[in-house]
Amino acid sequence: MRIKQAFFAITFLISAIDSISQFKEIYPTRDRFLDVQVVSPSQAYVVGTDYTRGSIYKTTNAGVKWTRVSVPDSINPSGSFISSSFINPDTGFVLSWEQARILRTTNGGGSWTSQLLDLSVDKGAQIKFVNPTTGFVRTEKGKIFKTTDGGNTWSPIPIPVQNAQGSSGFFINDQVFFVVYDGVLYKTMNSGATWLGPILFSRFNVSYTYFHNVDTGYAVASTEVWKTYNGGNSWFVLYDMWHGGPYPICMSFYDVQRGFWFSTFLEPILYTTNASLAFTQRFTSHHGFVWYNADVKGSFGCGIAQNSSLVTSSDSGQTWTIRNIIPQLGELRDIAFPTDTSGLVIGDFWGVFRTKDKAQTWYMEEESINIDNKYMMEFTPAKDTGLIEIGGSDTYITTNKGDSFIVNPNWQRPFAGHFSTRDYFLFNSKEIFGVGLRIDTPVIVHSTNGGMSWQRFYPPSTSQLNAINFPSWNVGYACGNDGKIWKTSNHGSSWTQQSTPVTNQLNGLYFLDSLTGFAFGEVNTVLRTTNGGITWTQSQSPLVGSIRTMHFINESIGFCFNHSGSFAVTANRGASWASLNIPGGNMSLDKIVIRADTSAFALGDKRIYALDLKPFMPLITSVPSISQQGIDIKIFPNPAAEWLFVKLEKPLRINRVSIYDMTGRLIRNYLFNGTSVSSFQKNIVDLSKGVYLLIITDRNNKRYAKRFVKK
Repeated sequence: MRIKQAFFAITFLISAIDSISQFKEIYPTRDRFLDVQVVSPSQAYVVGTDYTRGSIYKTTNAGVKWTRVSVPDSINPSGSFISSSFINPDTGFVLSWEQARILRTTNGGGSWTSQLLDLSVDKGAQIKFVNPTTGFVRTEKGKIFKTTDGGNTWSPIPIPVQNAQGSSGFFINDQVFFVVYDGVLYKTMNSGATWLGPILFSRFNVSYTYFHNVDTGYAVASTEVWKTYNGGNSWFVLYDMWHGGPYPICMSFYDVQRGFWFSTFLEPILYTTNASLAFTQRFTSHHGFVWYNADVKGSFGCGIAQNSSLVTSSDSGQTWTIRNIIPQLGELRDIAFPTDTSGLVIGDFWGVFRTKDKAQTWYMEEESINIDNKYMMEFTPAKDTGLIEIGGSDTYITTNKGDSFIVNPNWQRPFAGHFSTRDYFLFNSKEIFGVGLRIDTPVIVHSTNGGMSWQRFYPPSTSQLNAINFPSWNVGYACGNDGKIWKTSNHGSSWTQQSTPVTNQLNGLYFLDSLTGFAFGEVNTVLRTTNGGITWTQSQSPLVGSIRTMHFINESIGFCFNHSGSFAVTANRGASWASLNIPGGNMSLDKIVIRADTSAFALGDKRIYALDLKPFMPLITSVPSISQQGIDIKIFPNPAAEWLFVKLEKPLRINRVSIYDMTGRLIRNYLFNGTSVSSFQKNIVDLSKGVYLLIITDRNNKRYAKRFVKK
């Protein structure tokens, strides 16, 4: 049977990369904070998880503003951060749970190194460094590991009981520490060589310990707080809340006299100035949350409460304020990436939501545009100059690729009515075109002085205009409802209507060059011209519904998507399109940008989504003539560790067998020179762990593909 050929076949091969790439919600993050450490009177770190990976937040102004610390995927591919230990404001260690990694920074989180531990770390584990070289990891299952070389190597130390649950530990120095096993408190003075215990006898299980030094410390056992002045040799009940009162959950002290007990509920916090002999109750701005952990230093205090709330004080605990460190955004209107690393999101909120590290972390910047109701953002093709329109009236301008914005004082509204602007096209800060409504009439506007004055062209049609684009200085296009497209060949001096085969609403325009371009819109409409707009033909799009955005990453390969997050892809300049079903799609999307590195970002329903299109690139770039029907290929074992066995449903004369990684990079190439084979095997022991694509090319240059996993 003759095998039909296609330029590419995304649909045929989608099973080869299923679930490798999918939409991921990157805002709002759903962080759960698990540990906090105040490292100076103004600086603190909190660590936790956003349920997709570990998260770290940092403040340098006593909790007023928090920023997420960037941790590259190569440093922590996955895993929640469950504990941290900072020796000073710059040098610290963070423990990752699922993969048992220790991360280290020496520049306040500016960069990180990572080490994969050969030990089992559970979600109740703890890390504590007592000096720059000596540290401990205590697991929830009771094991303790020690390093004396700054975390490069770790060794187990003897523990007092086996197969017990370790709920708490307090490490004073490299020799002396206290650990709780199954509610019983133990002590070592020689780094675990010998243990003393039980050293505290209470009617309740011990759950928490805190020590000022080797002699003075506390232990919490349900409603009782015990204290020792001689290193645990003897204890007395300092506080008993059996008859009512807040149960202490954790404590932190400025010194041996002044400190706080944080109870199971935010109301109250107990404050002492005389070594816990008397307390003053302190209250927060909200009541009823459960404390998880807290720390104080100088006048700055910070605690973690339920619902990922941070509670801070900057006046030595006189007052406490709940902080929501994840910015609360309103409607998200537009997104742009002026550079490879920096991106902006605007909408119905004060400021600009910004990233400067390739979308690893985002933060709110209110200084640039201290006003809400930002409606539209446009940049020049070079991305050096851009504008943000505020509700159809004022604009802010940038000439430094979005690093900062200033009010455009000379801006005159080109349209009438609130939100009457539909689209702008910027050549530079002076030459600006736009389409919109003026007193309910469609109009094309042109300014040569940065918006101080406007020339207007009113098309002889009542159809609303939705988009404008210029592939060159003189040639431009505008499109709108009823399938209408208008063209200028003299830089906007005059416009003529083009003939199109549709009457559907057109939402956008995209041009590869002065001859080849697209208009797209409702009812899965994609129009294509290859002769500068003389004729427009309808491309067959596999998408359903409204097509919102189109973007080409080079002169051949392009993507378009609809309102529900479905993608179509072309590798032949839009002559044909194929469906690209992305796992995790089917959400309502309004805006999307696709960068040159094939990372995509979308806005929808007050959320920001990220999508990595790299796994699909081998199907598009490296194998342009894969067969649509193909033959059955079996790979076993899959996943494979050393040998890969391949069996075909029938003999095939093979020219070569290639292995690509998911970025499209050729990893291996085996020549068969037209030999007829029905099975073969290859050694892959030295391949890195990951997902790969096996491409078989027969003697007629037909190609067949199968995915496999190297474990």
